[in-house]
Amino acid sequence: MATYAQRFVNEARDLMPYQSDLQTLALEIDNPTEISEVMVPKGEYVAGMTTVILALLAREDARVY
Repeated sequence: MATYAQRFVNEARDLMPYQSDLQTLALEIDNPTEISEVMVPKGEYVAGMTTVILALLAREDARVY
C-alpha cells in the first residue's frame, strides 16, 4: 500500500504537473500533518494547494471505508 506522501505526490502530478514544489516530498511520510508541516513553509500558494490535495485524499479514503 502506498504511503500518504506517495499518494499526495501522485495526486499533485495529476492536478499540477508543472508545480514541482508539490512533488518534492519524502515518500516515506505517512501522515497528512507531517506533509503540511513540510509544505507550508514553501509559501501560501503551495500551502493552499496542499490543503486541497489532502482534502481530496481524505475524501477518497472516506469512500473506501
